Amino acid sequence: MRHFLRTTIFCIFSISSIYGDTVVWSGNLSAKGEQSPIVPLTLGKHYRIKVSGTMNLGKWWQQGKPLEDDACYEFNDSMPAIKIDSFKNSLHIHLGDGKYHPDHLYQSELFTAAQEGVHFWIYDTDYSDNSGSLHVEVIEVSI
Repeated sequence: MRHFLRTTIFCIFSISSIYGDTVVWSGNLSAKGEQSPIVPLTLGKHYRIKVSGTMNLGKWWQQGKPLEDDACYEFNDSMPAIKIDSFKNSLHIHLGDGKYHPDHLYQSELFTAAQEGVHFWIYDTDYSDNSGSLHVEVIEVSI
């Protein structure tokens, strides 16, 4: 039994190291609204979008403290996080699992490229008081 488990673990490790996921694009997305470059995708390949970090979408305060924003929520340590929809992409791929992540890391579900590119931007009605950026990765997933 031990030999079988060792062999199985070795095979899984070997396969995952040969067929690992590949970051095809990584960059910072400004809260000022500038679009990312178009990230090339290969039709029929599988991808995931990962977004992390925090930014500020204005000089808003709630319960005496400034608000911060991540890819999916607005928050501060004095109030519950509120869902926002400011992270956008040209394929309308949804991020997250519907829950606030205190580590500010959100991923999309796996998707198959049906177009040859995707780009990203932050949507806001007034960019003049925004600051910071989110880190975005497009990951090709081997399945």
